[in-house]
Amino acid sequence: MRKKITLGAAITFCIITAAVVFSVTTVFSMQIYNNIVRNVSEREAIYKKLAEIDHIVRDKYIFDIDETTLLDKICEGYMSGLGNDYSYYMTEEEYNESNLSYGGQTIGIGIEQIRVDGYIKILEVYKGTPAEAAGLQANDLIIRVDDLDVTDSTYIEAVSILGSGEEESMVSITYRRDLEDTSIEITRARFETPTVKYRVIVNNDGTSTGLIKITRFNDNTYTQFSEAIDELTMAGVSGLIFDVRDNPGGTLKPTADMLDMLLPVGPIILATDSDENTEVLYQSGESEINLPMVIIANSETASAAELFTIALLDYDKAVLVGGQTHGKWTMQTIRKLNDGSAIRLTTHTYKSAKTLTVDGEGIIPSVEVISEPDEEQSRHQTAFAGLNEYNDRQLRVAMETLETIKTNQGYPLPEDASSDPGDLLTDPDGSAETGSEDSQPADVSN
Repeated sequence: MRKKITLGAAITFCIITAAVVFSVTTVFSMQIYNNIVRNVSEREAIYKKLAEIDHIVRDKYIFDIDETTLLDKICEGYMSGLGNDYSYYMTEEEYNESNLSYGGQTIGIGIEQIRVDGYIKILEVYKGTPAEAAGLQANDLIIRVDDLDVTDSTYIEAVSILGSGEEESMVSITYRRDLEDTSIEITRARFETPTVKYRVIVNNDGTSTGLIKITRFNDNTYTQFSEAIDELTMAGVSGLIFDVRDNPGGTLKPTADMLDMLLPVGPIILATDSDENTEVLYQSGESEINLPMVIIANSETASAAELFTIALLDYDKAVLVGGQTHGKWTMQTIRKLNDGSAIRLTTHTYKSAKTLTVDGEGIIPSVEVISEPDEEQSRHQTAFAGLNEYNDRQLRVAMETLETIKTNQGYPLPEDASSDPGDLLTDPDGSAETGSEDSQPADVSN
């Protein structure tokens, strides 16, 4: 039996409900108001203090003030005050340089180099670059750049000179080959930076493995990666090894496009913003490469390179060999300012499709192989084409792991290769993270 309530009781109930709602709303509104007031007060204090400093300096400082430099340093200091290594201010020149780099291009002579006995040793001469046109070769030693003798103390400056300067500017170098020194002039040019190198490794049983080294994820990396996959699968490789050691990351889109080639349908990159909103940034389509895969990583594998790695692990497409990765799971967005300068700001945290990722915690490999310092030095001083199972222990274990995967999972061995794997000891012609002009995801580690 339903009981009726009196009109007075109903009115009382409504009043109580309204009072509760009003109280809750008032408390919530006051919290928002207090936060706004606090933020306004804090900003006012910042501006007031800066104005006080500026007044004193302009009244008492005895030297001239470079207003442009002063403003740049103020902006630089503000971003530095955030205490985040990945958030910083860029001048217009630095912003343009970063765009060039993220786009996969460089201005220079076109070499990969290392320091040996204080000299610049050429590891590789990129195809289609001024260095190749000038006749420079791998293993040449550059002993002089312009008027600077290359020594241990001047090495960094000499490398900087080689990589700086405008297009069409000249640089003089002296290089040593077979104990003979030669001086030449080279005109700097813009060229695409190679970020993907690949080759076929012939196994003892006559099968072959595709080795792909990814040094960075730039806008043109996907194109180079796609070419590598096409060439290696045409060569009939029975498995793939991805080497992302020392890869600091890059932009998201090429990373997602590369994963789309390898993974089944599903989310691959997610991100959470400052309001704790999580969205799927990229999702893989129906295409999928069904080959056993192994990834080699180390402590310098970071950011987009870690996303590439964790996505393959999430979908059980690969096994990770090597060392624990860096643990950078934050995304940066570059915002161009009105005067052409820009700020790079950490705006999101990454999430993988399945694995819990925590910033500062790297991915632990299934097969741990820690290289000794002398092994690392030897690897860094060896060109990609020269790395093999005899001088690279992590690569050897990766090859062994790949064979174990094929045995345990029963992957079919390929038919006769459509081309001679021995002819594929190469990397694609050079190549070189950008979003829109004003806002671009620029996930780059420092």
